[in-house]
Amino acid sequence: MKTIAAFFLLVSGIGFAMEIYPETYAMQKMIPQLEKGNRYTGSSPYEAMEHIVAVPMNANIRKALGTGDSSIHFIDSDGNTVKAGPEDYIIAPRSLSRIYVLSKRHLQEYYRGQ
Repeated sequence: MKTIAAFFLLVSGIGFAMEIYPETYAMQKMIPQLEKGNRYTGSSPYEAMEHIVAVPMNANIRKALGTGDSSIHFIDSDGNTVKAGPEDYIIAPRSLSRIYVLSKRHLQEYYRGQ
């Protein structure tokens, strides 16, 4: 009986596991989408982030990463594990040298499109 319970515990743990994409892999897969993204100008404490490119977290991003999940987890350029959900944007400086997640509300509040 304990063996059966342990087996089901193992299977359920695998089913609920999330995949966290490393920064370099996520960037490699997202850069083609970011190159087509909208450009924004705004205020940021970091000069490089005053001019950004942003794309919504959509089916194209999920397809590029090979996942069907509505949200993804990846390591951003600061080394933080972040979650990008359906209402979030993937952003990068125009040099496409870094990637981050920004909520739709923050994008609308701090940046304006060009």
